Parts: sequence; C-alpha cells; structure tokens
Amino acid sequence: MVAEDGYAAAKWLVYKSGLDLQNLKFNVHSANPVASQQIQSLLDNYIKHLNSLKKMMKDKEND
Repeated sequence: MVAEDGYAAAKWLVYKSGLDLQNLKFNVHSANPVASQQIQSLLDNYIKHLNSLKKMMKDKEND
C-alpha cells in the first residue's frame, strides 16, 4: 500500500496498521502547515487515547 500523503499514512497507522503506537516517537515534516498540524494532532490524540485506556485498565485491576 502506498499512502497518498502524510495524513493518509498517519490515518493508516492509527486505524488500520494494528501496531502498538503507545510509545511511538515521531516528528512531522511537511511544507504544508495545515497538514502538519492535522498529522501531529491525529497521532498525539491517538497516543493520549491509548494511554488513558491503559490507565483505566490499570485502575480497574487495582479495584
């Protein structure tokens, strides 16, 4: 699969790859500032979501 652009690649990582992205370290490089912000936000928000799920599961185990 070849992604059309960086945002499509980021969406593939989040929604289709099945990879554990919880500890993903990344840098966004784009000449398009709007696209750069979209990619950054998508990945940041998804990683925050994964971390909140992990915390919730850990809290549940401690109950």
